[in-house]
Amino acid sequence: KTFMLQHIATLADAAQADPALALSGAELSAQGWGTNWRTASAWFQQRDQLADNMAEVLQIWKNRGVSVIDEVDWVLHPLKSELNFPIGAPEDLTPKEVRYTLPMFLLQAPLALKVPPSEGMDGYGSGR
Repeated sequence: KTFMLQHIATLADAAQADPALALSGAELSAQGWGTNWRTASAWFQQRDQLADNMAEVLQIWKNRGVSVIDEVDWVLHPLKSELNFPIGAPEDLTPKEVRYTLPMFLLQAPLALKVPPSEGMDGYGSGR
């Protein structure tokens, strides 16, 4: 979005070339375009070339881009990211059986342990 807005601003700058023809050197300088028409002309040419280059980049993004990912520091952070681009047909991860039975087995072990409350931990970790 910022790049597109900057492209529009650059186009607007380049479009100021025709009205600038009637300005004096002091007026050109006040606009930041240079002190005479020669330097102002170079400035406008530079802005025009920049706008053309930005248009090429936007065309590349439009025609060949898959996605534009902003805030890459959030996207690449393993605890903050929710980035998920599933493609293709759904498939079970292998080994399928172990993937489901092992966690259930590990959860059953502490749940199967039956310790009477009087023999368990007293809340402070001493076990007395």
